[in-house]
Amino acid sequence: MRYRSHSILLHRFDSHHCHRTIHLLSLIAGVANPTSKFWVCVDIVSDNFDIFGGAICGSFVVFRILSAVLYRPWRQRVDGRQRRATIRFQRILCRSYI
Repeated sequence: MRYRSHSILLHRFDSHHCHRTIHLLSLIAGVANPTSKFWVCVDIVSDNFDIFGGAICGSFVVFRILSAVLYRPWRQRVDGRQRRATIRFQRILCRSYI
């Protein structure tokens, strides 16, 4: 079975989920007025949302390119290991029947 070159995680978790999460957290922070360090960071992120949004989208692009470049060598290495393991297993089976 051949695997697709993109990660299932990246397919299911895209930049829209990141944006929605940041918006939801900033709404909660606006209503509840919490004061912990986490909520201070949420305020900073929501104030500079354009910068963080661009960084999130940029990171998805970079990791998609990396996965496309690195998939083939990784797949060849895994296929080679599986092939060698199958050959070893077949040799063991042949010895046990002799």
